[in-house]
Amino acid sequence: MTNIHNALISILLIVLLCSCSKITDNSANTISKILGIGVAVGDGGTIFRTVDFGNTWQQGTIVPATNLTSVTSVPNTNRFVATGYSESIFISDDSGRLWKEIRKKTNARTFNDVSFLDENIGVAVGDSAIFRTTDGGNTWNEIEVNNLKVVLLSIIPLYPNSFLTVGYEGNVFKSNDGGLTWNNVTPNIVNINTFTFNRSILVPNTKTVLVGARDDIGNGFIFTSSDAAQTSNNWQQINSLPNPIDNIVAFATTTDGIKTEIWAMGTSLFSSFNGGANWTETPIDNFARFDLENISIVNDTLAYITGSDNFDDLGMLLKLKAPNFTSYQEIKTNNANTLRGIAWK
Repeated sequence: MTNIHNALISILLIVLLCSCSKITDNSANTISKILGIGVAVGDGGTIFRTVDFGNTWQQGTIVPATNLTSVTSVPNTNRFVATGYSESIFISDDSGRLWKEIRKKTNARTFNDVSFLDENIGVAVGDSAIFRTTDGGNTWNEIEVNNLKVVLLSIIPLYPNSFLTVGYEGNVFKSNDGGLTWNNVTPNIVNINTFTFNRSILVPNTKTVLVGARDDIGNGFIFTSSDAAQTSNNWQQINSLPNPIDNIVAFATTTDGIKTEIWAMGTSLFSSFNGGANWTETPIDNFARFDLENISIVNDTLAYITGSDNFDDLGMLLKLKAPNFTSYQEIKTNNANTLRGIAWK
């Protein structure tokens, strides 16, 4: 009887332990996976770094100083990678505190953006250039692409093994093998070469790709692909943006676990709850005084924008606050160097 009693107690303890583990796992899923470590980069090698979600920022400079255009965090590591003028690439292995120059060439092309699929494979794009790394950013090799004669402005990963890059003259290139080979999937739309494609985003859990663009006179537009930009044929222009709009330069998304909200940034913020089919402007006081470069959403109550303040000619970060990112706190640099890229861990 004692043995049966002990066995029942053991089974009960196992059940309780399993239940507790399950509760802990569910709780963990409700906590943001972002650690609160952020890095913003800009002109003159300017670096801004935070380890507390932006409550405090430390300013530094990459040496040797160069104009920096973008920064990204390498998945599953402490590494950040920054790119800039003269084909420069820098890495930091201590979450953005100290930086090491990996490559730089005098009077060479500019790298405009960089992105990683995983801790090994990354791609940097720029002035008629695509470079690839397979060792987390330690070494880079140029990828030869037929008819690549345009400036590429941005790149995003399309998991599990694809990249998408966009740029001048409406050009779009896609890789389905981790950046090793590339296909030209520029939209088959009349006069597409009169547009500059700035940035793109894949709408979560869909095959919808959105691309923010401007025309020759600076008006903003959004183009969309329904097949994850696999071909040139399934593209169309979205006509539901409020008018007039200046230059859609960046995208970001938030989600409450049920609905996904897409944010498009030009001289204003716009949001969409239906995959980009319809858009609503978010009014923000005095937003026109800023030149805006990029937006990064940390969670559904916090976002940051990089750029410069035209009023006093200083670089700055804008900390957008909930609800709906309609208010902000300006965080200025101590010089005129525009902040451009921003990334988080």
